[in-house]
Amino acid sequence: MNTGIRKYSLTGCPVCGSADFAAEIESQDFESGTGSYRVDCCRLCGMRFTNPRPAADSLYDFYRARESADYVRPNRLTEPLRALAIRRWVSKVTAHCGPCESVLDYGCGDGFFSMQLARFAGFRNISAVDLHDHAPVYLQDQDAVRYHSFEQLKREKDRYQLIFCRHVIEHVPDPTSVPAVLDNLLAPDGTLVVEVPNYHSLWRKLFGRYYFGLYLPRHLLHFDEHTLRYLFRNYRQVKLYRNHTPILGQSLGYVVGRAIGNLGLVGLCLFPLQVLVDRIARSSSVLSLVLRKQKR
Repeated sequence: MNTGIRKYSLTGCPVCGSADFAAEIESQDFESGTGSYRVDCCRLCGMRFTNPRPAADSLYDFYRARESADYVRPNRLTEPLRALAIRRWVSKVTAHCGPCESVLDYGCGDGFFSMQLARFAGFRNISAVDLHDHAPVYLQDQDAVRYHSFEQLKREKDRYQLIFCRHVIEHVPDPTSVPAVLDNLLAPDGTLVVEVPNYHSLWRKLFGRYYFGLYLPRHLLHFDEHTLRYLFRNYRQVKLYRNHTPILGQSLGYVVGRAIGNLGLVGLCLFPLQVLVDRIARSSSVLSLVLRKQKR
């Protein structure tokens, strides 16, 4: 990608607007070499955010070619493992909601999660949206999932009984707009599942500036349990899950300066160790918040 991106510095917290914040971590863009960045922490609301950050007209450059870690390339060896993890997770989530014939994958990435949703008998109407006008690799040449861009989604209202918003809001410049957008899309008493990387992960404390979960500068926001709940405070909060996703491979890769994928041989072999240590330490790499739309 073009490394000559434009940046700007925030003078206030993107959630509460407070100008009282301080730097916690300084690191760099290990993926595409666009320079150094800080993670600042707001002293008023506790939100952590990347500063400086890419300007709005430069953000899309990070995702244009679908070559970042947000878009996993097809791999026959890892797909069964991904599918199993998704099925187990969706089974947990659906225990908190009623019939879900209309489902939305908001920010679908490579589309693999959406395709797994299509294999659940109760999900008859599945939509997936992302930044691009054309469908990702897993959603091409199929009829099970309807794909469209965020622009097309703006015309819909009160449509979906279940929305998954997985690893999306940490990429959004204006996080305060997301809860309202999703509320507008949810059917009355609908269920929303939001997932974000956990800033308070044990592995972030161990790897420091090399922690893959920071993913600078693509991750503009860095959530913990408090800030995630605060952002979605106008929803009824049903359950918070502390989940796990492979992060050790690329974290080690950042340390040694080599390309080591989270879903490659090294990353997958380390994942059981990651989960075991997390459980012993009562930590997690992901926070998943199940929410219900408030009755008006």
